[in-house]
Amino acid sequence: MSNEDACKVARRQILLWYKNNNDGANSDGGSEPTMNPAAKAAADCLVRLALSKGSGDNISVIVIDLKSRKKPKGKS
Repeated sequence: MSNEDACKVARRQILLWYKNNNDGANSDGGSEPTMNPAAKAAADCLVRLALSKGSGDNISVIVIDLKSRKKPKGKS
């Protein structure tokens, strides 16, 4: 699988996760670094895809969601 194809799959899975989870409205808004569940879902999908294609090599997947989905708080 090419890097471009992997990015397309990851992007699609991240968007799907946010669509199915109300744009991440219930995600933790704290300042502590946490695992991004949308990125984890995309990584899981890529691993399953690699295994389904019969990859016998080591499989490492890291997905970082670079687009913030959090809505800025309005000033009152």
